[in-house]
Amino acid sequence: MLWVFLRALNTSYCSLVECDFLAMKNRVVAELVQVCYELTPDNLKLELNGLYEAMRFFNCKNAKIVTFANTDSFTNGDSCMEAIPAYKYLGL
Repeated sequence: MLWVFLRALNTSYCSLVECDFLAMKNRVVAELVQVCYELTPDNLKLELNGLYEAMRFFNCKNAKIVTFANTDSFTNGDSCMEAIPAYKYLGL
């Protein structure tokens, strides 16, 4: 999805990993969001790498992984990724 959006903007972002959503404010990326049902040992690396690559590309320091029920935090250098349940992300 991110690739399609960037392709429409004619931005050169090419990666083998993906980030699900980005939110922009005043033409600047305000938030990067990865979404998955749950974080498991099988998908953790995929989810984190996709988000981290998007964070590096857009120079974002913080991002979120929205899940059904997982809560966790991950750091990579000065980048912080927070896993939160969807109900918290949506403010329910």
